[in-house]
Amino acid sequence: NAFLRPHGLLFGPDPASNPCIGGMASTAGSGMSTPRYGTTRENVLSLTVATPTGDVIHTRRVVRKSSTGYDLTQLYIGSEGTLGVICEVVVKVRPIPKVRSGAVLRF
Repeated sequence: NAFLRPHGLLFGPDPASNPCIGGMASTAGSGMSTPRYGTTRENVLSLTVATPTGDVIHTRRVVRKSSTGYDLTQLYIGSEGTLGVICEVVVKVRPIPKVRSGAVLRF
């Protein structure tokens, strides 16, 4: 988000521990803003992955909606490197909200 902030954008499921995008995709990590923006799995659009055989594959190309074959993007997210090494991640970004607010509830 530090890179996106000057452009007025943010990556929604940003956890407080400041991991890299590749680490978040590899572990399917998400943060406190998940209820508003969704999980990392829901915000990753496509991946470039190096497989153990040395092949480089690109998941989810031009056509976004298709019922042909497995959704390889979802397969590789959270695999923690056991199926391949994530080399490139394409994510959804959103505009930074104009107003932020919080609340404290006592019970």
